[in-house]
Amino acid sequence: MKNYGNSFNNDSQEFAAGKVPIWLHVDEFYAAGCTLNNQVQGATIPVGTPVYVPKMGAEATVLETFEVVGAVATTDTTVVLKSVSGTVQPAKDLVVGKIGSNGVIAKAAALPEVTSESDGEYTFTITANTFGALSDGDILVIASEAGSNKAPAYPTGLLYEDVYVGNVGATGTVVTKGQVLADRIAAIPAAYKPYLTNITFVNE
Repeated sequence: MKNYGNSFNNDSQEFAAGKVPIWLHVDEFYAAGCTLNNQVQGATIPVGTPVYVPKMGAEATVLETFEVVGAVATTDTTVVLKSVSGTVQPAKDLVVGKIGSNGVIAKAAALPEVTSESDGEYTFTITANTFGALSDGDILVIASEAGSNKAPAYPTGLLYEDVYVGNVGATGTVVTKGQVLADRIAAIPAAYKPYLTNITFVNE
């Protein structure tokens, strides 16, 4: 067992250590880390999650990613998503879309209420062609707003460890330079990697 993250917050939680380590080498951290005060209380933000931090010690934008389960045709009226990390539930009105390697998000739209959940896979009822055609395994990212083709931010780095969000928020440490085992963290979209040039993704 291990206490994860949130080094400067008295409210903590214990979790099974699980699949560790993910870091082969860490060479540099973002100075003063970040805060994650606007996350859902009781949530755990997984190690390796990409985050954007505008300045030292500032509030981080958590760049969650979700995997499409099963192909979606333009005529389909449901979509099934799971958190790539396996710990974050897609929230109602969260705006997501598929991002290309050029950084452009296609057909961003707000998620409705969850219709059903099974083993961490969440089903949503959608209007036909909400997201266009999607393939099994496609990664959806957060967009600025419905209809926008831009992400709200691009990553400054990756979270060094899991961060538990307590009743007074949380703090996190951000890695900006190092080597990470890519198979043990959330899938990082190709469009994010140009902003993570000092992080090497190593496949097992």
